[in-house]
Amino acid sequence: MTKRGKFDYILLETTGLADPGPIASIFWLDKELGSDIFLDGIVTVIDSKHGLKQLGVKPQLETSDECGKDSLNEAVRQVALADLIIVNKVDLVNQEQLAELKKEIRGINGAAELMETTRCRVDLHRILDQRAYTGSAQLHRLEKLIEDVEAHRNLQHLDKAVVTVTVDVPRAVSRSGLDLFLQKLLWESDSVSSSGPPLSIIRLKGVVSLCNEERPLLVQAVYDMYDTEPIFADVGDSPNCRFIFIGRGLQKRVLEDLFLECADHEGSSSWR
Repeated sequence: MTKRGKFDYILLETTGLADPGPIASIFWLDKELGSDIFLDGIVTVIDSKHGLKQLGVKPQLETSDECGKDSLNEAVRQVALADLIIVNKVDLVNQEQLAELKKEIRGINGAAELMETTRCRVDLHRILDQRAYTGSAQLHRLEKLIEDVEAHRNLQHLDKAVVTVTVDVPRAVSRSGLDLFLQKLLWESDSVSSSGPPLSIIRLKGVVSLCNEERPLLVQAVYDMYDTEPIFADVGDSPNCRFIFIGRGLQKRVLEDLFLECADHEGSSSWR
């Protein structure tokens, strides 16, 4: 930033084994501190020829950490966190193999945009200025994403523990109720009642109507960090809260019940 004005965009490339989640959270912290840098989006490139193998390999059990990421395949994690997924080397596979890979990707992350490429040839405008974490355009994009997720929700894939779930509640939520819901979901997931495997959020997107406030909020979360910002767009007269969850152990009814349990909460909420 000391060379301000000499560049327009920062493209940060990680190693093939990196987890993008903690890196994304750095830019959220920077935003809270007043930095001019903001997170635009996460792009994941997957090899068409070897993608299914990489997504289906059973990893060794890792030590559980505060984010609940134990035993999660790195490739699956990168797909789950992506806003844009570039399916590369499509010239090296047939249509059946490509369709199987895309079904697997959609089963893990039904909210990301998919792009097919050869030798990663792609127009820059497709990967730059996504505004995946900011902007009122997210309202209309989220509605489209929810439609896409519903269209793909019955897909079966290799790592069935990682799924995409949508929740649509036709009511508003108090601001402290929203914070309580996110904190319970992200920070106290072990206490969330569920008959299945432990609940763990990898990525969350949402647009919520707030009680007694005109502007809805855009909600984003990666692992145990979340952020909200007002949306300056017309959302109609009917209050509504819409979410896309990507993670493990997700059950639609459990998520809905937790949200409704917290929705009317009044009082102070913890710093996020």
